[in-house]
Amino acid sequence: MSIYQKNLRRLGLVLMCVSILDVFLELTFYMYLSTSTLSFTRQMQSPVGICLKDGFGLITGILACIQYYHKEHARWILRIEALLLLLVFPAIIISTKGKITNRIDSLINATVILMAMVVYTALQLERSERNWQRICDQRASMLDLKLPDIHQWFNSIEIGPKLELNQDISSVVDRFLETSKDSKPLEITVHCPHESSEATRATMQEVFQMHYEDEERRVNSYLERRYIRVMALVILSIVAVSVWINFSPSNDEGVTWTILSNFAAFSLWQIGSTYFERSEGYGELLRVQIAKQAKLHFWAD
Repeated sequence: MSIYQKNLRRLGLVLMCVSILDVFLELTFYMYLSTSTLSFTRQMQSPVGICLKDGFGLITGILACIQYYHKEHARWILRIEALLLLLVFPAIIISTKGKITNRIDSLINATVILMAMVVYTALQLERSERNWQRICDQRASMLDLKLPDIHQWFNSIEIGPKLELNQDISSVVDRFLETSKDSKPLEITVHCPHESSEATRATMQEVFQMHYEDEERRVNSYLERRYIRVMALVILSIVAVSVWINFSPSNDEGVTWTILSNFAAFSLWQIGSTYFERSEGYGELLRVQIAKQAKLHFWAD
């Protein structure tokens, strides 16, 4: 399963929960302010605007879950999700009273940010599948390896619980893929001094594939941790920015509000840093997946 597909389902569930919780809290807060003598400097959305915003978020979350289970309709679902994201911006701006700066600040909320993340993840899912199909359609690149002894294919140190690929072999394959100009399918010709049996060839192919399956799980685990980190930082930064914008005093911020604003800025900076780390991780994942699908050919010199 693609990591984008798995995260799309998670984001859809989170977005549905956040949308339901947000409409309940904002409508409750709006009704409280309308019947209370408490003065609130920031202008809130109208009830219609709140329902529209969270309604769009709820529908987007449901579509993300549908897209997870029905990949054949992914393109049309993505278009609807992108349309809902575009519609939520004027809905918030029009339904919010006050100055234009106040209306633009209203766009910074959990529902809109999560909707943007859903659309972005869906776009990445479609792009990754399109790129993989493009790679599979290309002519395979050839790599020749020469083994003085057939047993050098295996790691001589580890003999259990399973056979391991020799690190020299994996290093050569990894470097070949890293330095290739284009991403293409891989075929490896193994030159051996003697003819090897079918069982030995099958074992070599299996050990090679299992090695890169382990590498794929390792890279996926790394990307999972980075994705969870991004989501946590997004939520923290949204909360911090919202509190700072809506409740900070205009004349004298004080130490507390200064720390809160700096924390929000630091979280946003960490999101950008983590994004570039994930981009590098996806490049490594693509190379691992190409190596995992590599075909081995054997030639006796």
